Amino acid sequence: NGSNVRGYFVWSFLDVFESIGGYTSHFGLYGVDFSDKDRKRFWFEKDKVQWIAVLMHLLLALGEVADDGSSIIISSSTTSSELSRLDFPPGFVFGAGTSAYQVEGATAEDGRKPSIWDTFTQEGKTIDKGTGDIASDQYHKYKDDVKLMHKMGLDAYRFSISWSRLIPDGHGAVNPKGLKYYNNLINELVSYAAVHVYKTKYQEKQKGQIGITLLGFWFEPFSKSPQDIAASKRILDFHLGWFLGPLVYGRYPAIMRKIVGSRLPMFTENESKQLMGSYDFIGLNHYLGFYVEDLPRTSDKFGSDYVRDISVKPAFTSGLLLRDFTRLKAVGTPVTEWGLQKVLEYIKLKYKNPAIVIHENGYPESSNGSSSPANNNDTGRIEYLQRYIGSMLPSIRNGSNLRGYFVWSFLDLFEAIGGYTSHFGLYGVDFSDKDRKREGEMMMELRKSSCTIVFFVFFILHVYAGDDVVVDYRSSIITNTNSVLSRLDFPSDFVFGAGSSAYQVEGATAEDGRKPSIWDTFTQEGKTPDKATGDVAADQYHQYKEDVKLMHKMGLDAYRFSISWSRIIPDGHGSVNPKGLSYYNNLIDELVSYGIEAHVTLNHFDIPQTLQDEYEGLLSPKFIEDFTAYADVCFKEFGDRVKSWMTFNEPNIQTVTGMDMGMMPPGRCSYPFSFGINCSKGDSKTEPYLAAHNLLLSHAAAVRLYRTNYQEKQKGQIGITLLAFWFEPMTNLTQDVAATERIRDFQLGWFLEPLVYGKYPAIMRKIVGSRLPVLTRNDSNHLRGSFDFIGLNHYCSFYIKDVPRSSDEHGSDYVRDVSVTGAIATGLLIKDFTRRFLTDRTLVKGYPLSAWGLQKLLEHLKLKYGNPASFVHENGYPMNDDESSTRNDTLRIDYLQGYVTSLLPSIRNGSNIRGYFVWSFLDCFEVVGGYTSHFGLYEVDFKNKDRKRHPRQSAQWYSKFLAKTGRKTETDNGYLSG
Repeated sequence: NGSNVRGYFVWSFLDVFESIGGYTSHFGLYGVDFSDKDRKRFWFEKDKVQWIAVLMHLLLALGEVADDGSSIIISSSTTSSELSRLDFPPGFVFGAGTSAYQVEGATAEDGRKPSIWDTFTQEGKTIDKGTGDIASDQYHKYKDDVKLMHKMGLDAYRFSISWSRLIPDGHGAVNPKGLKYYNNLINELVSYAAVHVYKTKYQEKQKGQIGITLLGFWFEPFSKSPQDIAASKRILDFHLGWFLGPLVYGRYPAIMRKIVGSRLPMFTENESKQLMGSYDFIGLNHYLGFYVEDLPRTSDKFGSDYVRDISVKPAFTSGLLLRDFTRLKAVGTPVTEWGLQKVLEYIKLKYKNPAIVIHENGYPESSNGSSSPANNNDTGRIEYLQRYIGSMLPSIRNGSNLRGYFVWSFLDLFEAIGGYTSHFGLYGVDFSDKDRKREGEMMMELRKSSCTIVFFVFFILHVYAGDDVVVDYRSSIITNTNSVLSRLDFPSDFVFGAGSSAYQVEGATAEDGRKPSIWDTFTQEGKTPDKATGDVAADQYHQYKEDVKLMHKMGLDAYRFSISWSRIIPDGHGSVNPKGLSYYNNLIDELVSYGIEAHVTLNHFDIPQTLQDEYEGLLSPKFIEDFTAYADVCFKEFGDRVKSWMTFNEPNIQTVTGMDMGMMPPGRCSYPFSFGINCSKGDSKTEPYLAAHNLLLSHAAAVRLYRTNYQEKQKGQIGITLLAFWFEPMTNLTQDVAATERIRDFQLGWFLEPLVYGKYPAIMRKIVGSRLPVLTRNDSNHLRGSFDFIGLNHYCSFYIKDVPRSSDEHGSDYVRDVSVTGAIATGLLIKDFTRRFLTDRTLVKGYPLSAWGLQKLLEHLKLKYGNPASFVHENGYPMNDDESSTRNDTLRIDYLQGYVTSLLPSIRNGSNIRGYFVWSFLDCFEVVGGYTSHFGLYEVDFKNKDRKRHPRQSAQWYSKFLAKTGRKTETDNGYLSG
């Protein structure tokens, strides 16, 4: 139930001199014969230990009753014999304790002087007139006692030090004999630190289990056509059901009986009875998953065999047909751990969730025909094993009865497919050597890395069903909306929230002194897909109290929103609008009153139009001064209640779409670089880089101001939020790998390199040349380290292919500088993704779930940029206008759950990720899509003048997740109702 209890110590290890009771009261696990001068220890086998066991059984069976009558102890199904340390977290400490006066004795030996307890007892003030002069004589018998602790299996021993033994007069000279005793005791404890991990609890009797082990691939439909789905079900029945059907239900699968007909032997009634339930567990040998395509069944004079009966065409993710896997000497095995998750879920649902042990899972390496050991640096195997082991944890969490995992194989051996040319071993064997030597010392150490991973996670699986979830490298994570994933799986200070931005959600664009931003101008010129504007949007300006109440009911830790510069300082500089201040003060106060943190972006694309008209906005260094002055007002007026500040949102895409392509405000571009847009002004070759340069310097100036004048007093943090896709090479060709690194540098490195290292990426300096502004030494000094965190807006990943750079009379812009093409998982080219989204988004429904990309992104930040503190500030799933009326948004739930789950292994692997925000809390005016694309956890009825809110199923899911236990909450009874 969440109590932060870390350990449990029995009082006491030995019978001792009790402060109340002297020698007449005995607490010890070991008895001490105080009538014996040697103070012999003995074990209460017949009474005390049995009594404790009975008491434990009663407590566990009956449950201790709380004041309100509810049971707060373990249910009656758990008996004392079943309870063990394995039921506790792996870091939980079990020990026993004593104290110096009560156990040591030797009160007048080796320089010790009296304590107040010596005086008290020697005056005969205890019940039995006893003293601690000898006590349990641990002073002389500590070695025997520590040996007993070791035999018992204690994790820890809690004892005290006698001040009178260490510094006899309480101050002054230290007693060397006292030091020596405690050093000896501690050293003796440390020498027994290797307590038994595996104890002999299974040696009492044989008590074994019996089962059968099956090859257990997973088969996924190649497409969503009814034929391919039927083919997938068919091969699963022929592959696994062939044996599991009889073992569980006493008969062959119906599809086998239908297709195979008289060629399939029949079970007698007696055979069915004997088969049904004839196992304690099912073993699975699982290596990978296949995609399955239907093949129409045809008959000829030869009839049919097993392969024709199945009539499918499977392929790996690598494209190899199943029949070619054995024929070709394929290197390695595709990592498709999602297939293991699916096969476990399939067996759980179809075959009554039997106990399962993974008996084989491994990765082959080819030795190119040699009988010598394969490459000792088996990083491919490590990644394969680690990801499969990680993938079992969500299956355990989702209720699969998985009991164990075995790597194939411990040693290289003669493989049934491959002989000595294919090596699966954690330890290599030199088959060319007559002694079959195992690999040398260096190779042993390298291979032990695999072995250590397997052993460690194997131990974790049996001790504590942890949180690690590792997702498929090039496929969707498998999620289950009934998962028990909850916020308790995350660090206690991890922040969960949701977000919006001023222009997209507030409305009231012409009220209370606000003047236009560049987004007002852009939309009022009809430049959005649906010709809509944010004039009313979700009307949060008037409905913020209702929205904050909904956030509170949902359980949000934080709300990320932006401040409209045009509402605070309508002309971009000069006088401050008091009604603007009043609105944001009211909003922040409302959040604080409900315990919700305010995470505030100073500028989310909506620069005041006045500044654009006066000096072209971002293209002028005057922008730096005006932005800093605006930031100063915000820090001064709101900073005492703002937990987290972001200077800018997605400046790394704002500059490209607004200054190169002309797709977004201020709509600047030049021929031929626009996206089919006729821009009246602009220079695509230089302006994106100049605008980004001024944004960086503006950011640094605002951070410097905040740190100098406000941070120490207000205790907030400040950073910047970047658009952060992940880019993966489409092939392993050198040019595609280089292209992928290039676009990473042009997208993230463009801003992160200056912020972390004080300079633009080398590849940008090389390609862009003189078109890239120069950072002076002073600029670099101000930029370097000018953040407390980095915000990441992550939605999906792309596969990247190199496009050879070519020059013509028009020169180059940002897009030509990057020179890549790519595709999202649906196969759309990057250049078509936005174009189709802007024209016919029915072709682009949502984003593909590629949560592995977020994991790789966080690892990239960790390794390349010094592992900065980071937040996922936006992650969400769009629904088109024709879909948005449905509130049963299960695709969004799958998407969000997949990404939230994928954060756990990143946290475990050391990424400094601090929080996660869903985009968006409400449906709002989307910068790409207007009102035709909806991301909200809450639906907003834009056709209704009151902009009524309605919770979607995703709001219910997020609320249950945030409710800590994942159990049914008030959300099931309309608690979130708008």
